[in-house]
Amino acid sequence: MQRLVHQLGATPAGIFAADWTIIGWNKMWTAAAGDPRAYGWEGRSLVAGMFQTRASRDRDPIAAWPVWSWRGSDAEEEDLVADLRVTAAAHPQDERLASFVEGMLRREPAFARLWFNGTATPWAGDRKTIEHPRVGDITLDVDVLMPAGTDLRILTCAAAAETTDAEKLDALRAACHLPGNSLTRPDPEVSSPDQGL
Repeated sequence: MQRLVHQLGATPAGIFAADWTIIGWNKMWTAAAGDPRAYGWEGRSLVAGMFQTRASRDRDPIAAWPVWSWRGSDAEEEDLVADLRVTAAAHPQDERLASFVEGMLRREPAFARLWFNGTATPWAGDRKTIEHPRVGDITLDVDVLMPAGTDLRILTCAAAAETTDAEKLDALRAACHLPGNSLTRPDPEVSSPDQGL
């Protein structure tokens, strides 16, 4: 997974555990959405981050700067919770995952409503607009890759060819000095094997 994301150096890419904890990313991910270590997500969880910013979405961005789903935040939340239910069903003995879900159920009524509606479906991707401080608004297609034999997800971001968005992504690539590209990982304790998913 790390090798693949490294080889996708010209494409913003991040590695997420089955519970949507970000565990690695390349320079282009940082260039497009900022450094995940600064996002402020509880436990580096995208799911927690979505619901943390729910009450103040106009002020508090989900990433380093605002990122908007074309389908809307409510649909994005529903998709992520449905995907998390798939993970919970596949890993019923994972104590860290169970603890995370229990905490979200207690703290976040919107999460609880979506959790108890029973929908369980893998998340397939989205189209997002990033309010980027350097290049302005940039629209990217976000796709999910799940390598066989793993529960990990690689999220990739791509712009439609021959568009202003593609030109903006090229400008971000140029600023990254990609020949020295490498994978970034959070603190070792977040992604160590004994931490569950």
